[in-house]
Amino acid sequence: MQSHASNEHPLARGVRLPSCSPVNGRVHRCGPGVVVLSPPRRLALSRPRLHHSGASAPCPQPRTVAAADRPATPVPSASQRTSPPAQSIERPHLERQVHRRTTYHRGNPRNAIIDTAATLIAEKGVDALSVAEITRRLGVSGSVPYQHFSGRDVLLAATAAQTGRQLAASMKSAATAAVRRSAVEAEAAEALAAAAAAYVEFVAQHRVGFEFIFADDLNDLHHMELAEAGGAVMDVLLPLATAVVKQPLAALSLVEQCIAAAHGLGALHITGATPHRLRASNALAAEAAQITRTLAAAASAGQPARRRTIR
Repeated sequence: MQSHASNEHPLARGVRLPSCSPVNGRVHRCGPGVVVLSPPRRLALSRPRLHHSGASAPCPQPRTVAAADRPATPVPSASQRTSPPAQSIERPHLERQVHRRTTYHRGNPRNAIIDTAATLIAEKGVDALSVAEITRRLGVSGSVPYQHFSGRDVLLAATAAQTGRQLAASMKSAATAAVRRSAVEAEAAEALAAAAAAYVEFVAQHRVGFEFIFADDLNDLHHMELAEAGGAVMDVLLPLATAVVKQPLAALSLVEQCIAAAHGLGALHITGATPHRLRASNALAAEAAQITRTLAAAASAGQPARRRTIR
């Protein structure tokens, strides 16, 4: 008994356990009622088993699924693909600056400057034209206009030339339309009256007219484009007046009378001195057409026309 006392497990003293217990190792029966257990085997949970070569067992590979066995994932169409809306930062000043610069650089720089000058004149008049204001509206440096025009007067002459071309086109279009509507015997007088009405409407919109196109200080520059624009205006009016009176000098006199009447009504509209019954621009245009008809009838009859008093 004593020889086996050193091999007795301290937890198994006086305890009888069956030999099939899962915790026993080897069972040693030393006597009746005494069971000695050898220490149980430790479970190797944290250390992999070693092969005879000493290398660790290969880890199990993940299960792969063939491409044919995989479920088909639906691909969204182009119309179904949606992207999150981009957050826009409102920068009105920068957007306006970029728009102006883009318009200036993509188009004709010279025409852009002239168009801006014409817009400024229509808003504030000829005296308010400023090169600094033009550059500010275009979003360019102050030296850019002088790359195309030597000075303010040359810029004014170019703007007056463009105004003359636009006026000639407007009067010619109105005269052509009047000829189609009127009778054959009165088509020349009606065309001249329509041209006078178109002039009044043009002045009401652009705030400039004959006084700008035929200005003495601009004509002294001998600006070729301005001279051609003034000639285009007279090329519309003189043939119509000649068709009415059949004499060159009488036709020139009739044109001067029609210009004076139409321009006077346009100036009244700009200065705000228009009579109450003619405050609307269409009323002024109708009045200019009626005065021109009277002048044309008197010129064709060889009699001076009576003056009409505007009340």
